Amino acid sequence: MKAALSNLASYIADKLVPPDTDPTLQDSRIGFRDAVDQARREWLAAKAYFDTVSDPYLVDHAIYLVEASEKKYMYLLRRAQDQGSDPELPAN
Repeated sequence: MKAALSNLASYIADKLVPPDTDPTLQDSRIGFRDAVDQARREWLAAKAYFDTVSDPYLVDHAIYLVEASEKKYMYLLRRAQDQGSDPELPAN
């Protein structure tokens, strides 16, 4: 069931944002490794922001940032691996 949902999500994502129009990877000067590294830094920054937030109104915002940046990182990491760039997964 998970595999079917994952395949469906990938199919929908490819239809919504075709691989050749992905704005994150448009610039040929930025390789997959750089895009993955940047996404990882954004994810770590979002996690650090979440750890420092104390205002209840900002907690939801912090959670959203962490989840969105994590999904972006995982997406780019998977795309890089699919394209053969295969960046190493760094330790957190």
